[in-house]
Amino acid sequence: MSAHPPYLRKRAHTQVRPYKTDDRIRWRGTARRAPTSPAALRQGPARRHPLQSTLPPQPQQSLTGPQWWPSLAAMPETPPQFAELNKIEEELLGAKLQAVRSAIVHAGEKGRALEHGVRTLLRSILPTEYGLSTGFIVFHTNEGPRLSSQLDIIIYDAIRSGPIISLETCDVFPLEAVYGYIEVKATLQSSSDGAENLAANSIEKCLMKNRELRGMTDRRYWVSLPDSPIKATLVKHEWVSIRSYVFAFEPVGSIAGSLDALAQRMSNFSKELGSPTHLHGVFVANHGFLYTKPVDARTATPDDCFHIGYTNDHPLLAFKTSLLQGLARFPRPQDEWAPAIEQYFQHEPEWKFRKPEI
Repeated sequence: MSAHPPYLRKRAHTQVRPYKTDDRIRWRGTARRAPTSPAALRQGPARRHPLQSTLPPQPQQSLTGPQWWPSLAAMPETPPQFAELNKIEEELLGAKLQAVRSAIVHAGEKGRALEHGVRTLLRSILPTEYGLSTGFIVFHTNEGPRLSSQLDIIIYDAIRSGPIISLETCDVFPLEAVYGYIEVKATLQSSSDGAENLAANSIEKCLMKNRELRGMTDRRYWVSLPDSPIKATLVKHEWVSIRSYVFAFEPVGSIAGSLDALAQRMSNFSKELGSPTHLHGVFVANHGFLYTKPVDARTATPDDCFHIGYTNDHPLLAFKTSLLQGLARFPRPQDEWAPAIEQYFQHEPEWKFRKPEI
């Protein structure tokens, strides 16, 4: 009679039948090397520590050597060609113009289609803090609030501001909310000095409009008083003029067709108009980019003003860079300043109050 308890005797006499798959078997939930002899199969695989690896020992490797980072070694050495990607995008703008011309006959609808294309491009590169719309800017003058001429694209502060009037086709923004504007032109040309009326798509017309819009500098804010958590005072501040750009799809004429001649024309006409005329950028697709060189008004001489720089080396890339940097550097009001938009309504409501009677 066996000296072992019945449950141990039963377990001892039970034959273990390991499940074999290829050259490995499953033994009590762990993978083991398959035995090679009948006796080994009857006895089962040798026991090992659960943390012991079944893999053969690996040679020691340096943690700092290149073999430790195979993914870095596989990275291409050629840098990304962002400039070339912008060149392809710029070529598509020319195709966009041709498609609009072929599909749309009405001049107004052509303009709206091109404006939509430019807004789509801007939306893809501008952070969400910049809103894009079309319409008017209301600003202060000595005679009271006035509306600007209609603007194709208005770039405004979408975080802390918005339109004071929103219509189906356009919006009206207080000057305090506006960073800049962009005029969209299917074609850009130059009008001669002897022309009685400047063409709507001429660089001279754009400069005259620019002078008018950059004269809007009176911004008004409610500023909290430092000694009171509820009181505020109205502050009138002469702000920096808004950023201004022209986005054209095609040049027309001998002057606009030559970057050097166009730059010279911009310089001469800007000087004739005088301060505060200053176009921050003029982009002409597949042709070039021009900008007015900034100067420090405190130290600049008359000969330093109205210098125009230009390039035909990746114009769209130059436009994007100028726009992003120009908007980022535009001065922001302090966090506790609130735009005094009620100043545009020219109406002081009559307030009545009640106090507790108990």
